Parts: sequence; structure tokens; C-alpha cells
Amino acid sequence: MSAFAANRTAHRNTEEWSGPNGIAHRLVKNYIDLGKLGNKSDKGGLYPPPQQGHGTKILLLNMYQGVYPGELSTEKLLSSGQLLEVTLNNKSARPAAIGLPLINDGAIYSAKLDGSDIETVIPIGSVHTPKQLHIDSESQKIYICDREGLRIHRANLDSSQHEIIVQTGDWEAEADKMHDATFWPVGITVSNKLGKFFWTQKGDTKSGQGRIFSASIDLPEGSSAANRKDIEVVAHSLPETIDLEFDGDEGVLYWTDRDEMPFGNTLNKKTLVGPVPEVRNECGREIIAQDLGEAIELRLDKSRQRVLVAD
Repeated sequence: MSAFAANRTAHRNTEEWSGPNGIAHRLVKNYIDLGKLGNKSDKGGLYPPPQQGHGTKILLLNMYQGVYPGELSTEKLLSSGQLLEVTLNNKSARPAAIGLPLINDGAIYSAKLDGSDIETVIPIGSVHTPKQLHIDSESQKIYICDREGLRIHRANLDSSQHEIIVQTGDWEAEADKMHDATFWPVGITVSNKLGKFFWTQKGDTKSGQGRIFSASIDLPEGSSAANRKDIEVVAHSLPETIDLEFDGDEGVLYWTDRDEMPFGNTLNKKTLVGPVPEVRNECGREIIAQDLGEAIELRLDKSRQRVLVAD
């Protein structure tokens, strides 16, 4: 018998272990009989069970359409769509079919959360590769970043008044820009309070070329989508900037960066209105979460003072 086994057997025969008030008795009385069988138990174990949430839900679109990965062709998978925005006041969702990256076959749809009442907001071919979109409930408009399309779109929720408000290049005539990620609009958010919208152009992977821009909601007189005079750089030299959210109450812009440590795969924020916190690194932003997988989507949960991030 090993020394460990001998010691274990001797210990179990002691009063401390098997007596009326021994360890075994207390374990049965205080844990096993009460159903406290471990962390996976409803009643916990040595530690109390995790606190339950407060009825929040995360809605997502299964782009595999109910099948396992690998069962769909690449073409079918890439054109199956992704859920980019949900409007709960009228219980509707707006998924975007991103299509194949090099083909102008994207589209935006709306539907009820049960999948019924599907309507086309932006028809196939009118948007190239839709990425993040933002619904402005105040103006009842939808803003869409069109990655390989090199554009930012805006339209009414009923699909009327579709317009291009930013154009970083001509995807049909300028193939070099279509393949250059520094020209790709990816993430977008809107602030009616500031009268501006913000968007990202992510840059190449592991290049530090990510940028965030802003422009006026109203196109300045004499400007075009391809030649706006009001575009400002909010942040630059970022790892690989993806999606955005703006907290209008606090005047704070939040965004995700992909790429590598130490500054990549992070959740970041920058104060645009009001006093700037002293805690600010040399990049002009605050990193509030790091070590993410591939940080992409984010949502502010103002009621609970938290940020949800998908990686």
C-alpha cells in the first residue's frame, strides 16, 4: 500500500473524519442531504449557486439553418445571413444577407421575431457586403456599412429613400480599393444628440491601420458621398476596429478591436463629450476588456450598466 493510501485510510478511521461531528457527518448533513452537490447543481456546492439573470435574452440567427457546420456549401453558408439589429418595440429583426464577399449580392430584410412577415428593406444587389447596421428609432432610418461595396447606406425602415451617404471608393471601377481593407466601412452608430454618425474602416489584419470617422447626419451642401468635406478622424492607428456603439447620455464611444495583444481583441471606449478621464493610455482610448477571442459585435445594456460583446 502506498504511503498516500495508507495515510488516507488511517485518516478515515479517526474521530475527526468518522465521528458524530466528523468531516463525513458534516459533509452529508450540510451539503449532500441539502442537494448541494457542486457548481453544476441548482443549489451549488461549497460555493453558492450563480445568481440568475433578470430575464434578459440574446437573440441570434442560426446561419447554418438548422444543420451542422460542414453540411452546407460555402456559397450557401455565406449567403445565409447574420442578425445585425433587433428592434423590440415592434418585435422585429433585421437580418442582413452578406452574400459572397466578391459578388454584389447582399440584401437587408426585416421580419417578426417568430420568422414571419419577411419583407425586403434593401433588395439583392443594391448592397454589396452589409456588415454592422444601426437603426435610428428617432428618424426611423437604417444605416448600413457596406464593406466591399465601399459605401455607407441609409434608408427609411419601409425601404424608401435609399441613399449613399459615404463612399470610400468605386467597387466596380477601383478593384485595388475593393481589396484594400483600409477602405472598408465595417461598424456604424449614430448620435442624434451630436448630429453625427460614426463608422470604422478596419484596415488589414495585424497592421494597426484601423480608424474611426465621424460626419454630419445631414450631407453638407455642395458635398457628395464620395467627396464629403465634413469627415473627421476620431481615432487612428487602431489594431483592427470593427463595431461601434455610442452612449449618448455619457458622450462615450465604445468599439471592438480584433487583432493581437496587447491592444487587439479588446473592448474600448473614448469620451467624446465632457471631461476626459485621466485613465487613458497613449493611444487616446481606454481598454476596458481584453483577451477576447475575435472581438466583433457589441451592445450597450444601459439599464444594467454593462456591455455585451461577441467574440
